[in-house]
Amino acid sequence: MKILLAEDDAATAETVTRFLTRENLNVSSTSFGEDAISLARHFDFDLILLDLRLPDRHGHDVIRDLRAAAIDTPVLVISGSDDLNSRVNSLKYGADDFMVKPVKYDELLARIFAIIRRSKGFSDSDIRAGDITLKLGKKFIEAKGRRIDLTNTEYNILELLLLQKGRVVLKNTILENLYTGPDYPGDKILDAYIYRLRKKIREATNCNDYIVTIRGEGFMICSPPGHRECA
Repeated sequence: MKILLAEDDAATAETVTRFLTRENLNVSSTSFGEDAISLARHFDFDLILLDLRLPDRHGHDVIRDLRAAAIDTPVLVISGSDDLNSRVNSLKYGADDFMVKPVKYDELLARIFAIIRRSKGFSDSDIRAGDITLKLGKKFIEAKGRRIDLTNTEYNILELLLLQKGRVVLKNTILENLYTGPDYPGDKILDAYIYRLRKKIREATNCNDYIVTIRGEGFMICSPPGHRECA
């Protein structure tokens, strides 16, 4: 999952980034509201963590401009202010949730997963495709009740595909979720990861039909036809 953090306090930004990175999330950060809006325009983030008091823009203005630009990326506000107006106005302008500093990091992680899950249209923390189950809150994937041994990169790719189950995920979108900055590897490295994922899924489910290549675009995951017969 790819997170955008807009936080002007360097110590807080470093701590949050370190924690989320340790939880296998890809974090991009900025200290400025205008930069956050620009990044959200050009890259697909799963969630924006937004401080209200940024040097150039108030967080409410950032949320308003994001929504006015039809950017529907979920926003979780993290604020040092616990007054009712801040909470109400954040939600009124289009934020999805609100937390007060100092945050408890286990709660922050749980809220991030819950918001992203809802934004993708899932009500349950277990996301299934055939015999494969993504345990979103626990950060692992299993097949037929047995955990699949994946590297961090393999997990991130499969998680992204499962969160977009039934929809094509462009190659560039996958690469942007795996790597920060413009100098990420090309398609060949992604094809190699997809090959290894297919092999591991085949070994776990005895079925080849989970990850579909959409030529010239990207990949899609779905429940294979008659997946029970693939067992």
